[in-house]
Amino acid sequence: MKPLINGLERFRNSLRFRLIVGSVLVEVVMLAVMIGNTLRQADLHMGELTRARSKEMAETFSVALAPPLAAQDLASLRSLVDRLASLPDVTYLTVTDRQGRPLSAAGHQPEILPEPDQEPKSDAGQLHARADLELFGQIYGRVNFGLSLEALRRAEDSLLRQGLAIAVAEILLSVLALFSITLILTQRLDLLTRASVRLAAGDYEAVVGSKGNDEVAMLSAAFNAMSQAVREQFRRLDDNAVVLRRSNAELSRMAEVMAHHLQEPLRRVVSYAQLLERRLGERQEPDVRDCLGFIVDGALRMRRLLSDLQAYLAVDIDPRAHGRMVNLEQCAQQAVAKLMPVCNKMGGWVDVGPLPSMVGNGNQLRAVFQHLIENALEHAGPDERPLIRISATRADGHHVVSVSDNGPGIPAEYHKRVFSLFERLEADTQGTGVGLAMVRKIVESHGGTAWAEDNHPTGLTICFSLPMDVIDEPRVGGASRGANRGPETDQELQRMAARMARSEERYRLLLKTASDGIHVLDSHGNLLEASDSFREMLGYSQEETLPHNAADWDAQFSAEDLADHLLPQMLNGPLVFQTRHRRRDGGFIDVEINSRPVEVDGILYIYGSSRSITERKRAEAELRAANARLRLVLETAAEGIFGLDDESRISFANPAAASLLGWPSPNAFSARKSSEAIGHFLADGHGCEHGVCSIRQTLEDGKIRRVSNEWFSGSSGHRIPVEYVVAPVMVDDIPVGAVVVFRDINDRHALEDDLRRAELLLRSAIDTIDEAFVIYDADDRLFMCNERYRATYAASAPALEVGNTFEAILRYGLEHRQYIQAIGREEEWLAERLAQHRRADTNVIQPLSDGRWLRIIERRTPEEFIVGFRVDVTDLIKAQKDAEKAATAIKESEENFRLMFIDAPDAYLILDMETGCFCACNHATERMLRGRRDQIEGLPPDALSPPYQPDGRTSTEAAAEKITTAIEVGFNRFEWLHRRLDGKDFWAEVMVTIGTYRQRQALYVTWREIDDIVAARQALDEANTALMRSNAELEHFAYAASHDLRQPLRMVSSYLSLLSKRMAGRLSEDESQFIGFAVDGAQRMDHMITDLLNYSRIGRNMPKPDEVPLEQPLKQAIDNLEMAIRDTEATILYPETLPTISGHESQLERLFQNLISNALKFIPPGRPPRITIECHERTMEWIVAVSDNGIGIAAKSIDRLFTVFQRLVSHDQYQGTGIGLASCRKIVEHHGGRIWVESEEGVGSTFLFALPKANKSLLH
Repeated sequence: MKPLINGLERFRNSLRFRLIVGSVLVEVVMLAVMIGNTLRQADLHMGELTRARSKEMAETFSVALAPPLAAQDLASLRSLVDRLASLPDVTYLTVTDRQGRPLSAAGHQPEILPEPDQEPKSDAGQLHARADLELFGQIYGRVNFGLSLEALRRAEDSLLRQGLAIAVAEILLSVLALFSITLILTQRLDLLTRASVRLAAGDYEAVVGSKGNDEVAMLSAAFNAMSQAVREQFRRLDDNAVVLRRSNAELSRMAEVMAHHLQEPLRRVVSYAQLLERRLGERQEPDVRDCLGFIVDGALRMRRLLSDLQAYLAVDIDPRAHGRMVNLEQCAQQAVAKLMPVCNKMGGWVDVGPLPSMVGNGNQLRAVFQHLIENALEHAGPDERPLIRISATRADGHHVVSVSDNGPGIPAEYHKRVFSLFERLEADTQGTGVGLAMVRKIVESHGGTAWAEDNHPTGLTICFSLPMDVIDEPRVGGASRGANRGPETDQELQRMAARMARSEERYRLLLKTASDGIHVLDSHGNLLEASDSFREMLGYSQEETLPHNAADWDAQFSAEDLADHLLPQMLNGPLVFQTRHRRRDGGFIDVEINSRPVEVDGILYIYGSSRSITERKRAEAELRAANARLRLVLETAAEGIFGLDDESRISFANPAAASLLGWPSPNAFSARKSSEAIGHFLADGHGCEHGVCSIRQTLEDGKIRRVSNEWFSGSSGHRIPVEYVVAPVMVDDIPVGAVVVFRDINDRHALEDDLRRAELLLRSAIDTIDEAFVIYDADDRLFMCNERYRATYAASAPALEVGNTFEAILRYGLEHRQYIQAIGREEEWLAERLAQHRRADTNVIQPLSDGRWLRIIERRTPEEFIVGFRVDVTDLIKAQKDAEKAATAIKESEENFRLMFIDAPDAYLILDMETGCFCACNHATERMLRGRRDQIEGLPPDALSPPYQPDGRTSTEAAAEKITTAIEVGFNRFEWLHRRLDGKDFWAEVMVTIGTYRQRQALYVTWREIDDIVAARQALDEANTALMRSNAELEHFAYAASHDLRQPLRMVSSYLSLLSKRMAGRLSEDESQFIGFAVDGAQRMDHMITDLLNYSRIGRNMPKPDEVPLEQPLKQAIDNLEMAIRDTEATILYPETLPTISGHESQLERLFQNLISNALKFIPPGRPPRITIECHERTMEWIVAVSDNGIGIAAKSIDRLFTVFQRLVSHDQYQGTGIGLASCRKIVEHHGGRIWVESEEGVGSTFLFALPKANKSLLH
């Protein structure tokens, strides 16, 4: 049972299931639309039949019931009503007289006679109708009746059941067909999906078959190519990571071992120099004592430098990972205690403020404070006491710790340099140049940064920040003090404290809930308290600090006006005034302030309450603007406007009214009685009396009236025709006046004449129209048509007479077989055509019996006329049929394409080359972009990308380049950074091919998301970058350390040589031996540092490689060792010609010189050296072998042979620093090769190294 359930679950999640479900849903929707449309058409047809039946029944009832009703034969009337009500589809029948009184009724009579229905209602069981009972043109009453709709409902139900049965059968057949088709189409997609899963799981050997040349085959080929590219990329990244990790480990070991091995000769130099200083004592000359002092000082400086270097190397990479909570204040105090003797000696003072706690390495953080305090004490001014302050603040999510001093400071251009290793700005100081570099490294390892700030030349501040997510707040403690009090005193104090607390609570509640902006100022205008509403008024949140003084937020009064005038007035007594407050965002708010002075303990305070009056001022301004607009309208209006009071006096008038009535100005007739200022006459010319005057009636009843075709006259008595509107002025629903707006309508009469002429022109123009044109009036009778219309319907031309109904004209055409669609179904076609015509939104195609096709366009005018055009579209229909055949073929092709395109597992998109936008995409694209298809289609490629690609170019520019390549070559594949519709970015491998889509040139685009692959590659790149940066830093460290160590060493060597010359012949044998030991140690140390410098220079700042014949560096190395070869009587055998490789000649010369020098050095006494150099060719590389007959190497020591400072024999037997063979290995690896040794102890050794024929390491 469980395998069956699992199989069903897999099928439910499969592409086949989704394809079948999607297709079935589409088919269900299409079938639902088809069935719905069929039902709607059937409903319309049944409605037409019902209305026809209702009309027929009304005519029948009128013929049967009108005679007895006219004769007042009520008995016959009731008998007829009963018989007619018994008809099968009649539900009730009621006859009423002309006043609506019922005379006879039968059937299921409703309580109240309903209004007749215009259309059958879908939820009603009957149709209500009404008809006049008319005889010889005289109406004697009405008949109300109802028709049953049960037969209509049964027909609709039967039709619905048949449609559902057909739909279910079609869906079942479609499911079976789709299951078979999708099973065939998705087999190869299943293979591709399984291969993709294997690739995502890390199986980079996954491939799929790519038979055929369809889209799935192209997708399979692209997948195989991507898998191959991923394998190659990860292989190269793994190789690089191994090399970088080995190099990083070696450089770290080298730096650590260098500091350790340099201590041994340094201890000898210091010991013997101090021993000489004690032996010679005071019995030597001052210059000799100075020499000894310089020697000891230089050696001690070197010891301090090496100690600092070892501490620098010991800094943890992430001390928080295994650290614990450390109190920075305690670390600072411990550092101060350690340096207190030095500080006291200099008369200095260190102030440690409250500092936070954090997780980290306590010893390292203590070293940070110690180095910073030492730095401040060391650079203190010669005549000043050192003053050092340590404090902490917050800034941008970090705690910033500052160490400030009063020293001379440093110029701004040196701020960044002070944290560099071995950087010393003053040569005569005792520092090593490592302290601040160690501070920077410790702070960065704890997740922070360090920088310098100063006010040169008055002091320096070293700051470092630490993230707050690992920091606790500093705890500042305090001690409480009190005096002895009795119990009564304590109780009284407690009661006072309670009262004060309640008062304080009420005061705080007032500040929090006050609607006005409450603020309390002192006598200088400084803010002491403010309510929440005042903060909100000024635009400040609860966490933000308000401005300190009233001058900071008052925008109307200057600081001087506030101090000299306004504040004294506010302190003198209550004051109310208006001003403006400046908000935090730079805006302003108008306020009214109500202030009063308050005295507390003899001190005057100002209690102020700010209330916003911005809205009030805005309302006043809007009112003034409205009045101005109203005046402007009155003065500029073209219509005459005047007002009347309740006594019919003119209260106002505009210039247009004065001009139209012949008055010189509005003031000339204002305040006069309307009957004196304006003559008013009706349309027939008679004077307007109160009983018929519309203006007077409005003054009495308060109704608005519109009047046309009356006459006004003014001062001259000249009458003008006017139309006007009179509106009342109401106060408490009582008319107290009126406003009259009138206009001169002289021009209207001229326009009416023009309209009649235009109608004649219109009739002439209609006859000249090329298309058939017709107009039917509101009663659906022919109003007019042009000759083209008559020619179009030639068979119906005799019926095209003005006054004929549209239905009569259609029936005439049906009788003459003019409409081919109506043959055999004339009445049904007639009902459909009449319904289309009466809707007056017709835009249909109509075939005629003579083979022509017409497009019928009909619209209804506001006057209920129907205007129609008939356009001959015969040629268009023929072309459309041809296009439909082509479209059917295209649709079949597109359906096959959709099955492969829409439901593919990879994202497929189609880019329209003309619009430059995506015109289609599949479901995988919707899932990948987190959006719907209608959101994606229509977007250009750069809209689905971030503004810039990782290489720095804009996405628009880069996309144009990729598309151009695809167009030129026909295909392009690349990686691209996309952006989903929710704003998140992701990587995808893109494959672009050129083709056509819907007869237009297009690009077919495939996306495959490769975020995991890119993330893994980026992780490797970041690791490689970190390793390379670490290598570079360690190389620089080794070079800088070796370089800086030589300066004090040269001083030691120089003074030892000077001391040896000065004391020649005056020293005892032991003292001479001591000096010899010191000189030997210094020379050994110089040789070691020189070798270290040369080792660190390998691969640094090298020029481009050249083609180098190997015999040239070999011969040069032999020439350099000519003296040693002659002294040892050595024999060297080598071929005259050696292969040419790409490399650096100087490094290859050093390689041969080191190997030959070792062969000359490590030789048993009495055995002449014999050295043989040979070269052998391999497929991809050259093998060079350097053989000798020396002491050989034990097998257990071979693994340590090429490590820095590894010596297999003591220094007393054979001289050397242990760096030569390590340099050889580094040179060979820099040239992309490898080196190894084959040896037999006591017989000799053969050193072999391989160099590639094509040196890719150097070329890249």
